[in-house]
Amino acid sequence: MTDKERIASLFQKHLAEQASAAETAELFALIGKSGDQEYLKNSITALYAADQSADDVAAPKEIDWETMFACATASPLPQKQGGSVVQLFRTRKWAVAAVLLIIAGAAWWMIAQRQQSTSLKPDQIAVQQEILPGKQGAVLTLSDGRTIVLDSVSSGLIATEGSAKVIRNADGTIVYNTTASENGKELFNTMQTPKGRQYQLTLPDGSKVWLNAASSITYPVAFNGNARRIRLSGEAYFEVVTDKQKPFFVEMQNRSLVQVLGTSFNVSAYENETAIRTTLLGGVVKVSNASDKSLVLKPGQQAVIADGSELVTLAAKPDLSKIMAWKNGLFNFEGAGVAEVMNQIERWYNVDVIYEGAVPQKEFVGEMNRQLPLSGVLKGLSGTGIRFRLEGRKLIVLQ
Repeated sequence: MTDKERIASLFQKHLAEQASAAETAELFALIGKSGDQEYLKNSITALYAADQSADDVAAPKEIDWETMFACATASPLPQKQGGSVVQLFRTRKWAVAAVLLIIAGAAWWMIAQRQQSTSLKPDQIAVQQEILPGKQGAVLTLSDGRTIVLDSVSSGLIATEGSAKVIRNADGTIVYNTTASENGKELFNTMQTPKGRQYQLTLPDGSKVWLNAASSITYPVAFNGNARRIRLSGEAYFEVVTDKQKPFFVEMQNRSLVQVLGTSFNVSAYENETAIRTTLLGGVVKVSNASDKSLVLKPGQQAVIADGSELVTLAAKPDLSKIMAWKNGLFNFEGAGVAEVMNQIERWYNVDVIYEGAVPQKEFVGEMNRQLPLSGVLKGLSGTGIRFRLEGRKLIVLQ
């Protein structure tokens, strides 16, 4: 989702009074960083026109775009004749006033944050440096133990594994061109995304894998025999090529096995989470645990293997938009507690989260763009009463 699409989406949420504090903060940040004045003008004009006819209070005949955009970007306000700043709006009952409040609010919010940063107490949010969001990147470990950092390697052939050629495409993704393993020997590669990285690769059979941050996948460079088997740690989304003669298996932590015929699904198997969750978007998968208990999923269902449980259970009404948010460039904090949110932030921004005291008992709602800097995310979250202190790459969550 582009910034423009995200701004439009958040505008609509705000007008419907459905935007969370975090989403409002994100909207301010996106407006503030946008350099496309014409797009903002057109968006606001369209909303203006849609609501003006139904309003019982006359709308202003024209909008002072120069002043409004200065507010949106928190730049110095233009001075009019006599040296006074033009007033942007008065209180009105029509819905488009909310849009103007967003624009003016962006300036207020950013300026207030700047002013507050000079008088922060130790127990308030303190951001000492800008930590950028994660990006595309991974480390490929070859069968002989050699490693290749994919963030900086050039496009083209990057390794040869037996008869398989490992190629980095121009878009940064990895593909394998292979026929069969050399002398029948099975060679394995491991793709690992550190904190602050995610990556996409195409397996030797053509199946596609998107790895979330702090994840790894181990797989053969050629799928010989009568099955395709890989091992996963962390989180990944799969689009598996159908091959009825060679079912696809995903093994996780020796605790869960997903059998696939040809489908798209997401698996979350982080060691610091309380459960392994397999969510089916299309096709058929069978999820088994170490005790050979199993479930066959239908599209839209999620299998849960909780820590310490010998059962495989179905989640009640899984939220697919929340589950797939990471792949679509978003954080989705709908119904998430502090620990869940902090785990996502820790992995994506490559920080270590420390709790000063007990974990705050809060629940969040809404979405935020994963391309915001850490400071933008923390400002949004702090609006819910959560307080933070950043020391280097240590993010301290306060009571």
